[in-house]
Amino acid sequence: MQNVTVRNVKTNTLVSSTDTILAEYLNYSDGATRYWAYNQPGQTNSTNGTVDMSIYSVAPSGSVAEAESDGSAGVELQFAHVIKRYKRFEWGINFSAGASEINAKTRKRIGANLVTTTDRYTLRTGSSFENYAYFDSTVHNDTVTVDRGTVDASGNPITYDYFAEKNHLLRRDNAQRILDGAITPNGANVDGYWQIKGAYYMLRLGPIVRVPIAKKWTVSASAGGALAFVGSRFLVDEYIELPDVIGTIRFQGEGEEKAMVGGYYADVNIERWLTVRTGFFAGYSVEKMGNYTHEFAGRKADVDLGTSGGFRLGIITRF
Repeated sequence: MQNVTVRNVKTNTLVSSTDTILAEYLNYSDGATRYWAYNQPGQTNSTNGTVDMSIYSVAPSGSVAEAESDGSAGVELQFAHVIKRYKRFEWGINFSAGASEINAKTRKRIGANLVTTTDRYTLRTGSSFENYAYFDSTVHNDTVTVDRGTVDASGNPITYDYFAEKNHLLRRDNAQRILDGAITPNGANVDGYWQIKGAYYMLRLGPIVRVPIAKKWTVSASAGGALAFVGSRFLVDEYIELPDVIGTIRFQGEGEEKAMVGGYYADVNIERWLTVRTGFFAGYSVEKMGNYTHEFAGRKADVDLGTSGGFRLGIITRF
């Protein structure tokens, strides 16, 4: 039966020359860590044996990215009730419901304020930094051969190779905060792609006036209030360049938002009646809507439905 010996890496002591080493463990040091790395030489101070570790974030600097949604086709159902007919015109109430898409996207580089929080850590022992510690987080060891004081059947010494740790232990128990949310104006660049994509359902209600202009031809006009029920997705893909970090930091994600937006509308149509109850129309409609805010992961998009207009074609049926 073999003895299980745990060797102390720090002192490299063996119980006896007949023990068989089955496992090795790194020496535990309370309040310190051996798993650390730094990116830039400017983070270290060999004289004092310190390392500065920072957390970065960005904050708005006033720069904005703007985009407009391309025009798209929509579907609308319109219901009109005639309240009064006169010799030369008729009027009533118009109600319509429709759906349209939103798709605004842009790719741009904008400046952002850099927010830095920095803690200063101290080496457990010593104050020098080896080259291997630069941009490297692995555990480094030296191979050491130990003569166990025994020989094999041929009379050759039996030796044992082990790894002697040479990493610098970094103290975690005495960190000193030297920067706490320090802001550097326009200290970072954000290369981003932003997209607002979704749809809105429009309800419109207002009076309508219809005037005959020729046999089987009429002109109608309507104006009133509008209410849009909006559902949108905010897609974000950003690359952030930081001064003390090699490479870039990427953020990707998307969030959903629902909102109700009010406004008003006006439209005018020319109508051709094929029968007393059936016809078709062509016209132009304009809408002036409000805006809403879509927020996601600290990012804010002001979505302005604004003023939109478009031509309409359709079929008329009287009941």
